[in-house]
Amino acid sequence: MQALPPTFQRTESWTELAEQVRAAGAGDRAEEAALCARFAPAVRTFARRRLRSVEAVEEFAQDVLLLVVQALRSGAVAEPARFGGFVLGVCRNVARERARTRDRRDELWETYGSSLTGLEADLPTRHADEVALLEDCLGQLSARARLVVRHAYVDGESSQEIATRLDVQEGHVRVIRHRALGTLRDCLSTKLGGRMSDAERDRFEDRLFELGGALEAEVTFLDRLARFTQHIVELGTLHPGLTREEVDLLLAAGRHVDVRELGAPGTVTVEPLVDGAEVVVQRADLRLFDVPSVDVEIVLPELGHVKTLRDLKVDPHDGAVYACCDATLFRMAMESPRTIFRVVAVREGRRETIGDYELVVPG
Repeated sequence: MQALPPTFQRTESWTELAEQVRAAGAGDRAEEAALCARFAPAVRTFARRRLRSVEAVEEFAQDVLLLVVQALRSGAVAEPARFGGFVLGVCRNVARERARTRDRRDELWETYGSSLTGLEADLPTRHADEVALLEDCLGQLSARARLVVRHAYVDGESSQEIATRLDVQEGHVRVIRHRALGTLRDCLSTKLGGRMSDAERDRFEDRLFELGGALEAEVTFLDRLARFTQHIVELGTLHPGLTREEVDLLLAAGRHVDVRELGAPGTVTVEPLVDGAEVVVQRADLRLFDVPSVDVEIVLPELGHVKTLRDLKVDPHDGAVYACCDATLFRMAMESPRTIFRVVAVREGRRETIGDYELVVPG
């Protein structure tokens, strides 16, 4: 995993940023909106280090961006080339005085809020394919790594809090988080910068807002990781394997779940999705009662082994595996006419194939 560069060199990006700021200050609303969109991920990353809930992070970001728009229109940005530092200063002021600015926010929204119309965070429902890919990549982590990602980037918990929750050493949590991010980076083919320690937070934030191109991809990745994982958690598909009780809870919560019976290992014809399905659950009747979980190796006849989904829970009551995924991910997976799901259990340290499901999509 690459570390962050020690310094930034002024490049054409700085000149372009200054020109963009001047244009926005001169009344170009398109450039104004583009600046807000460019710095919104950094602002949310700043807020997420201090706030727990998704709603609080979004409110903080709106507060900051409203003040930034006000400054642009009033000509208060003295050094356009240092606009990133200006936005960071606004973030820090809002963080210190947030309680006193709550009433002022309503007034600012009424005056300047129209400029932020359509500038909501790019919601996961608008990026179904990206969410599905992230869900697929999360499925390739261990169950514990998935929990660490959730508690760190969705719940905003510290390493110490996660360690207490999972009953492991704090240093172990850091190792799991580091490796999980590396795996997700590789899986999503996304460049991700090195993880910063808490002691380096201020320096990290100074660099975070100097968006000359060196950090923009990394900030966007972390921002989307947090928000899209939140959506996956709410949907109920963070883990690729559920129990029957958890499936019932999804149904009780009003989720549109397409439950499919695969039966024993063998050939299965894939039926079309039920209209409106959000989640697909495939019940594999394995009758396994001596292992808590299995891995599922995905094999495509034309490519061979593609990936492995790890730690799918085995229901202790019926010995079945309830494999689940987002409906969009299921559609993407079924684009191949034939897919083999190889169920593997680990017994006494040895991997043992339980059986193959060959899913065939009718032509």
